[in-house]
Order: sequence, then structure tokens, then C-alpha cells
Amino acid sequence: MKIITLAVLIILTPLSAALSAAAAQCPALTRIRFYPAEGQAARMLYGRFTGSNEGATTGFETLAEIKEVPKEHQWTELVLAAPVLYRFIKYEAPNGSWGNVAEVEFYAGDQQIRGIPFGTTGSRDNAGSDFSKAIDDDVSTFFDGAEPNNQYVGLDLGASVQASPPGFFPQPGTFSRAQAVSVTSATPGSVIRDCARRRHAHPKSGGVNHRPHPAGKERNPGCRDLCRWLGLQPGRRWRLPHRQG
Repeated sequence: MKIITLAVLIILTPLSAALSAAAAQCPALTRIRFYPAEGQAARMLYGRFTGSNEGATTGFETLAEIKEVPKEHQWTELVLAAPVLYRFIKYEAPNGSWGNVAEVEFYAGDQQIRGIPFGTTGSRDNAGSDFSKAIDDDVSTFFDGAEPNNQYVGLDLGASVQASPPGFFPQPGTFSRAQAVSVTSATPGSVIRDCARRRHAHPKSGGVNHRPHPAGKERNPGCRDLCRWLGLQPGRRWRLPHRQG
């Protein structure tokens, strides 16, 4: 059987209006509030708020940092420069602080973000002041970790805030003629980006496709990678044009 893989048409299927509306339910973090433990405000200096989409202990990026000693007996608020969406968000206490903080709150606009609490286990002298005391809506209790260093407390917002793997139709394989390939995502509000002109793709830098794109005759490493991803046999002359979004 003669294998023809000279061209491919990539179609990014848009989401329906119903799915786009559902996407609004995913909370984008816009601001953070925290309340110091009684008499321990100085222990929050250089603490960080971070986010990750990889797991509760890996892949965290700094979202905000406490650069001044917060005032005692009152809330301090940090507003992010732009909304961000992470499944795992947490407060990472500076070393030597025992994780001391009375309350931590995360917000999407005026709505407080809720999730499944997580944090470092235990408390000092097994007194019961574990990480849950920092997210119990009670400023009279506080987190006092089992160790002075590497203490954190945060929320897991659940799988609904993460994009599911893209689906392809037809399924990857070997074909006797060029194929039109649709790429879709079951996640409401998700955006599919390509890396046709980039050797190193990134979710924030890939191109957003707004219309079907026929393959051309120009060699391009990004398209070869995409073809391998799709299970097609790439030739030496491929190009997947894309449009920045």
C-alpha cells in the first residue's frame, strides 16, 4: 500500500456557547488575603503564594511575595497583576517561621475560592495546630507546624480547573491519503494552541488557531513534532501556519 503523507489539515473545533458559559465557573485567582498569627507577624516576611498545575508538591510558580512585615490584628491583601488559573494554590512560609499564619484566603474577584485543603503534616509538640487552622475561617487559631522550615498550606481546586488531554479525529495512525484532522478538548473554555513556529512550546506562547490551516511545503521542526504527536509520517517539507491570539 502506498503511503501518502504530503499534506494535513488541522481543524480546531470551537466550543459551544453552553461550554463557554460553563468555563466561567472555573475560578481565576485575582487576589489573596492573609491574617498573621497573634504576635508572629514578622514570621510571614518573605513568605510566598504559589500555584501549580502539576501536583501539591511540584511545579509551583511564585504568584506573590510578602515583602513587608504585615500589620498585627488585621487582614493584608495582595492583588495579582493579572488573573491566573491553577489547580493547586498555596502559602509557602519562610524558613524558621514554623508556618505561622492565622488565616489565608484566595479570591476570584469578590468570590472566595474554596477547595480541598492540603499542607505539611503535624503540628509543634502535637498540639493540634496543623495547617487546617490556617483555613478554618477563625483568626483566633493559627498554623504552627511540626518543623520550623518548609511549611505550607493551600487548596486543591480539583480537576475541573485543568484542561483534559486533546482528542483527535481520526485517531492517530497510518493513512493512504492526506487526512483532515480535528483537535478538540472536552474541557469547557479551553484553548488549543500550536507550536508550528516554535521549537519549545509553552501554553502561554503557542499560536491560537481561528480557522483550518492547510499544510504547505516549507520545512518546519514544530510541524514535524506535531505530525509525530498525531501518529502521521512527516515528510521533509512541512509547514503549519498559525495565527497569534
